[in-house]
Amino acid sequence: FSWKKILGLIVGVLFVLWLLSKLFYRNPGVVDPTAGRVTQINNAAAIAPVSGLSVLEEYLRDTPATGATKRFRFETLNFTSGTIALVSGGSEEISEIVRAMKAFPKTTAVIEGYTDNIGPDYVNDKLSTDRATGIKNQLVKSGIAANRLEVVGMGSKNPVASNQSADGRLENRRIEFIVKH
Repeated sequence: FSWKKILGLIVGVLFVLWLLSKLFYRNPGVVDPTAGRVTQINNAAAIAPVSGLSVLEEYLRDTPATGATKRFRFETLNFTSGTIALVSGGSEEISEIVRAMKAFPKTTAVIEGYTDNIGPDYVNDKLSTDRATGIKNQLVKSGIAANRLEVVGMGSKNPVASNQSADGRLENRRIEFIVKH
């Protein structure tokens, strides 16, 4: 073997490994804001679509405060493409989150921002972080302590709908809220 063949083989193996990592990437979890460690969340069982937030308030009221986490996806916390502007209806859900967080002052949350798959990953990663930060800022302005909230930008990872349609892309431009209670 010549050094060119060996180098070509190494580059080929690295490319295949990179490709496999992209195909089989799984979200390892979210950062636990109180302990600084990764907590695995069962996404399929833990996501609760919310309309009107009564589900969040009921969960907080009816669940003993054990430090368990639960993921919530909100129906109207979606964004205009390429921006941090909420589509109509989002401000009502933010008010509901504020009310629930004020009623349960020891509850903490991770705010995950997502995008559709339009645009390069580095732009979507920053945009998703900016979206989550914008929601955090609104909650803080409404009286929720900043140290109770953490933001994570997920980019276009883990779509919940097809990115082949405008409705699907809108659904993917979302916020998910992981509550620790």
